[in-house]
Formats: sequence, structure tokens, C-alpha cells
Amino acid sequence: MLKKQNEAEYIEQYLKFWENFKIYLRWHRKIFMFLDRYYLSGKGTTLFKEGFKIMKEYVIDKFKNKLLKSIIAELNKQRNQDSVNEYNIKQAIKVFEITSFVNQI
Repeated sequence: MLKKQNEAEYIEQYLKFWENFKIYLRWHRKIFMFLDRYYLSGKGTTLFKEGFKIMKEYVIDKFKNKLLKSIIAELNKQRNQDSVNEYNIKQAIKVFEITSFVNQI
């Protein structure tokens, strides 16, 4: 899934994975809306919450250190006047921010 590569490529691949996950989760939610409304409503959870918990446990927690190191490396390159993809850095920081609140959903 996330192979070894330089920091910029790693961030780009992580963001691509994140976008695909959001699409998957949105469709998953639409397909199983019946279960969400009638079966899981009494249990205090939803498929959306459970999907994020699983994503956090198996992907985010596993790769967050590498992602953080890659973001810092790219920011250091930017400070040294090297060219970097600022949009990807901003998006990676947003993903980090969103996923840090997964347990609070």
C-alpha cells in the first residue's frame, strides 16, 4: 500500500489513499443505510464511526509517524527554499488534524 519512497511521494500516495477511503466510506454508508438507521441506532454507533475507528486502528496509527516525518521533511525543504508541493503539505496536515479526532466522533 504505502511503499518506501521520498517524502513528497509518500505524502502524495497517503493523500490518494485517504481520498479513496473517503469515497469508499461514503458509498459504504449509502449502501448500508438501512442497518445504520434500524439496527445500529440502538447501539449508539454508526457504520461511519466504525469505519473511521477501523481506519485509525489499522492504517493511521501504523503510518502516522512516517507521515509526520515526511511532512516535517517537506517543511524543512520549503524553509531551505527548495520547491515543494505546498497543496499536498496542507492537505496532509488537514488529514492529520481530522484523524486525530476520530475517537471523539
